[in-house]
Order: sequence, then structure tokens, then C-alpha cells
Amino acid sequence: MKRFSTLSIACCVALVMGAIAVPAFAQKDDGGYGPPIPPKVAKKTNQKPGVNGGKVAPISDGPSPVMVLPETDWSWDDVMQGDKVSHTFVVKNTGEGVLRITQVKPGCGCTSKSFDREIAPGGEGKIDLVIDTTKLKGKTVRKYATIFTNDPRSARAKVFMSGSVTPFILTEPASVRLIGLSGDLLEGSVTVSPGPKSAAFSIESVKAKGDRVEIVEVKDLGDGRYNISVKAVPSDRPQVLRDQLTVAVVDSEGVRREANVPVTVEHRDRITLQPRGNVVFQKRETARLLQEGAAKRPVQRDVHIFGGRDDIKFNLLNVELLDLPEGVFTVTTNTVKPEHRYRISIRLNEYRQERTLRGRLRITTDDPETPVREMRVYAQFGGTTNPRVTGAGANNGKAKPVPAIGKGKAGTNRRVTPVGGQKQIKPTKNGNNNSNVKPVKKG
Repeated sequence: MKRFSTLSIACCVALVMGAIAVPAFAQKDDGGYGPPIPPKVAKKTNQKPGVNGGKVAPISDGPSPVMVLPETDWSWDDVMQGDKVSHTFVVKNTGEGVLRITQVKPGCGCTSKSFDREIAPGGEGKIDLVIDTTKLKGKTVRKYATIFTNDPRSARAKVFMSGSVTPFILTEPASVRLIGLSGDLLEGSVTVSPGPKSAAFSIESVKAKGDRVEIVEVKDLGDGRYNISVKAVPSDRPQVLRDQLTVAVVDSEGVRREANVPVTVEHRDRITLQPRGNVVFQKRETARLLQEGAAKRPVQRDVHIFGGRDDIKFNLLNVELLDLPEGVFTVTTNTVKPEHRYRISIRLNEYRQERTLRGRLRITTDDPETPVREMRVYAQFGGTTNPRVTGAGANNGKAKPVPAIGKGKAGTNRRVTPVGGQKQIKPTKNGNNNSNVKPVKKG
């Protein structure tokens, strides 16, 4: 009885284990058994999801539409600045399915007035576009709009509108630039007159868009021209500010128009340096020093030094690099305009193992108020002692860094911690642990 019980228990265990193992195999079409057939996965498409989110309608399995644009580029005759130009583009559907236009996205300066969202097979629809030329001028103005549809072969297409826009006022100069030292009151002016095809006009108002400049005076010169004087309040530090004048005029026919005149305000140091910030050699540029042959080009930065006003004169006495390794950089100076403007060229001669070099450029002049000016110098490298660059253009001229110790593949970052003379590899926060090394228990 005892033997029978033991044998029964063993058989039951074998049956249970067999039942668990059965799902590992499945019956095939030929009657045999083998690993289960994986479920079919839907193929990915290049279509962006959603009509509203991706702007492209999904492709259906039924009859497909075909979009045809008889006209994709339309030109208008010369128009006066401020006029609105409109045109209707025809869209045909030569397919067997319904053509759906999900969106018409205009480019800058062009707006979509209306369009037909659905076009039946064999039918045609319309897209109305309008261009406001208030901020446009020139002989080659060109704008476009992008059409998004459910046509599987042409999900999007572009239509273009181009032509000439004649300004109704002329400005001399084209923009106002107020330049001087910080702390000075900066003043300037601009003269406006009727355009080549404009009627005589009178200025109704002149306003500054921001608070950078103030309108001093609008003077009628008597010959159809007007002079507008502006000023910028003093600044306590060097900076460049931008503003805009809006000039509203009314012509002899009672038509009111507006034009914009850009204004730039530049408060400078007495001895000005350009660029105003730091001298930076970026990583993608320093990598050129690793290439061979003609692809190995020098890496150089230029610094311009000049007086903040035209009446400031000075001489360049000395230029030196500080806190940088010797021989890595070469500095040369050139006189652009004696006593007014100089050019300092900094050339990087070699690639370094450090990730970044930091130093200073010290410039000494004979100006009594600003004898010394300094700029910071940065040179960025790949941060590797063994960049894998085999020839010209390798990896687009960039050094390929060697993976650091403790870094796994595919972005896995594993932290190695010694425990009892062994190495215990802990998984990252996402639970990934690409290692077969088991944790070692203490004791």
C-alpha cells in the first residue's frame, strides 16, 4: 500500500509537469508539433497618426483618391504695398476614393481664406489664398502654402504665389541706427517720401512700437518729404536694442496706409570688442584637427577691437593669452584702420585630450580711460584620449569617443560596487541589467 501511494504521487507529479510544458509547443498545419507560431503584428507605416494631430489622413484599404493640381505656381502683377492679393487654386480628384483635404498650412505672410474639405471621385474643389503685403516689398516676393490630403501617393503638396510689391513710401536710410557710448544720449533721423507709383501724402502719426526710442519731431520739408527725428535714452551698460517706427500716412485720395521702419540702438563700450561675449572653439570645429590631408583645416577665431565712437582714437600695444598651455594657440594682430580698428586672430594648433581648455585673452591699449580689456577663451574637445578618426570626413569630422568604464550598451548605465572582493552589478532605475553576473550575498 505504501509503494502504491509513492508510485501514485510520482505519476501525478509527472502529469502536472507535462501539462505545464505542453504550452511550449503547438500543433502545426502538417500535424506535427513545434514552437508556437507568434501572433501577426500589424506593419508600421510612415503615415503620421491622426487627422488632427499629424495633419495627414490615414490610408484606407478601399478605393484611393488621386490629387491633381492643374496649377501650382501663380504670379500677380505689380501691386502697391499694403494691398491684399488673392488667388483660387483648383484641386481635382482623378481617383476612385473621396479626396479629403485635412489642412492648408500657409507659409509666412500668406493666409488661407477657405478650402473644400472633401472632393468626390472625378470632382474638383477650390483653395482660396490671400497675401497681405503690408510688411512686404520688392520685385521677387514669393510665398507658399502646404496642402495635406489622404492621397497615399501625394499626402502633401505645395502651391506658390509670387509677384512684385512696390513700396508706397521710401525711407532714407532704410533703417534707423543709433550708435554711441553707454551713458550718451543717442539721436538720429529718417526721411520719408512717396514711392515711385504713390500719390502725395501727409503723415497722420508716427509711433514707436516699444519703449526703446522716443519721437522728437516730425518736420514737413515742403517737397513731399518728411523728416522724423528720434532719440534713445542713455543706458548704464553696453547693449543692443531693437525697436520699430510705425508711420501712418493718408494720400490725396484719402487712402490710409502704414509702413514700418526698423530701429537699432547700440550702446557701446569706449573700447568695443566683437564678438561681445566669449571666444569659443566648438567641438565640431576642433575635430577638424584630427582629419588627414586636405580635410585637415585650421581652426581660427577673429576678434575685432575698435572705438565706440568715430572720434575715439587709440593704439594696440599688446595681446596675450593667459591660463592656457603654451604652443596650443597662436595669436596674430592686423591693423584694419590705424588708430581706429584692429583685428586679432586666435588660431588653435593641436587637438587636446582635455575635454575643455579655459583661458583669457588680455588686450592692452594706450587709451587713457580703458587701457585693458579681457575676454574668456574656451576650446571644446571630445574628451577622449583615443578618438577613432580614420580619414577625411570620418564620422562627419567628429571624434568618436571611447565608451567609459561602467557604461553599458544602448544607453545602459551600470554602477559597479565591490562587495566582499566581488563585483556586484546593480540595475538602473528602469530595471535593465544587461549582465549574467548574479548578485553576491554577504557572509
